[in-house]
Amino acid sequence: MSERDGVDRTVLAGRMRSWSLSVLVIVVAITACSEPVPCTCPPAPAPLACPTAPLPSVVGDSPNAQLALEITAQLFARDFAPVRAHFTRSLDAELSNAQLEAIMVGLAQAHGAPTQIMDAWSNTFREDDVTLQGAQVVIKMANDVRLGVKLVFDPQGAIKGLWIRPI
Repeated sequence: MSERDGVDRTVLAGRMRSWSLSVLVIVVAITACSEPVPCTCPPAPAPLACPTAPLPSVVGDSPNAQLALEITAQLFARDFAPVRAHFTRSLDAELSNAQLEAIMVGLAQAHGAPTQIMDAWSNTFREDDVTLQGAQVVIKMANDVRLGVKLVFDPQGAIKGLWIRPI
């Protein structure tokens, strides 16, 4: 072995220790200085409240139109018991409180709160060979969309059909 081999090995060993020490210092610094990153996710939104529809500024032209105004206000107030009390047995079985709730929440999320009840009137609908009494209400929502609430009554006066759709 030459003296030069010993110097090269000493230099190489010194460099290895220096490199190892540098890596160790970096790892310690990263570990010591790093803190868990706080979650910057926004909090979950609160359930959207659906405010009560404004009191009607219109008067229905018949008892059916007046009932349609009341039903509309109760739907937007999410007071489903009095609404369902007017349903036929078949509609009551088909349309649960949970479904009504989902519909009303969806309307509020899509269009905002109702701002005005614009009109209400009675009319008739033909189903097969039978003419049924009905009523419609037009509501203006916060985003200026107008919704039509249509009720169809069976011959005994119970609500046989309920539709809510943009018009």
